[in-house]
Amino acid sequence: LAYEILREIVDGIPVSLFDTDEVTKSSEYIEGLSKRARAGVVVAQDPKTGGILALVSYPSFDSQKMISNITSKELAEMESAGSFPFFNRAIGAGYAPGSTFKLVMGSAILEEKIATPATSIFDTGSISVAGYTFKNWKLDGHGEVNLLRALQVSNDPYFYIMGGGYGDITGLGIERIHKWANQFGFGAKTGIDLPGEITGFVPDADYKDWYLGDTYITSIGQGDFLATPLQVNVMTGFFANGGELLRPLVVKSVEGAGNGAANGNGQNKKEVIAKDFVSPSTLATVREGVLRAASPGGTGYPVYDFADHHNGVVVAGKTGTSEYIDSNGEYGTHAMFTAWAPYEDPEIVLTVFLEGGGSGAHDAAPVARRLLDYWFSDLRTVLP
Repeated sequence: LAYEILREIVDGIPVSLFDTDEVTKSSEYIEGLSKRARAGVVVAQDPKTGGILALVSYPSFDSQKMISNITSKELAEMESAGSFPFFNRAIGAGYAPGSTFKLVMGSAILEEKIATPATSIFDTGSISVAGYTFKNWKLDGHGEVNLLRALQVSNDPYFYIMGGGYGDITGLGIERIHKWANQFGFGAKTGIDLPGEITGFVPDADYKDWYLGDTYITSIGQGDFLATPLQVNVMTGFFANGGELLRPLVVKSVEGAGNGAANGNGQNKKEVIAKDFVSPSTLATVREGVLRAASPGGTGYPVYDFADHHNGVVVAGKTGTSEYIDSNGEYGTHAMFTAWAPYEDPEIVLTVFLEGGGSGAHDAAPVARRLLDYWFSDLRTVLP
């Protein structure tokens, strides 16, 4: 067969990555760790630098095949696979963030003075407006709920009410929800040094004929709201590191000087996207709520006893479960768990997303637990 050389191969520039090979390898076992998901994502970040420790999108492919003797038939089979192995779901796919968005909502509620940490509602399991009923995931309700309790048990009516208003509570309204989502990086690219990143989508009243129910659903991170798993991880990093939204970086250093974000030594610099837009008191309250979510009584039960097995290392984490309708018109749920550890001086921010994978508590959180077990045990013995 005849062939044409389109461009001669040239040597690349040597680079060093933030990526920790050991945690990436462990993350690639997502197929075996999750029994229900058809696809999934693991993102791990250093909350102090924004350096990406792992960015795994499953199903994937063997990159070594692409530089060897892959046949056109093999390539066609990979491209036609319904699982889309060439698609980087971590940065190129948008999903409803579900209850992980309640961290942003909690911040907005306090900063906009919609409520104080002590303000409570009484949840009976649902609220009804204009003939429509908006349910809590726990159908018999959680009873008296303030912000800390709402984050701990992932209560939905609290965020419906504080987001859209109900009775004598005005609520944020979609304009302010949209503003705060944008402030935390949703609806915009994170700026990661990889191609193929999308912005996601944060709906507002200009997007469609808007109703109060739309605001309620957006308040719990569902509906038409779309975010990448990386955006959720970056948002989580803000709470982990004490209030800095960091640009995620894959490349740690480039051989030679003067390469874009790299400084004179070729080292990529920590880059703060935004900071100081949430007060210390609000930050402390939301952090406490996320800690309670990963403690007894919270939804993150797979990490309750983590400190008992890892020399007192405490995990803070938030579950997320979001509904979707597939191409056959069937309802399903995505599962997410986003966390950091240790709570007080974090070294890792971890986000696990399972496409069609069930629930955040029952499915994503156990995967995250396995990965955190690995990070805080075996991995410590191999890292320099």
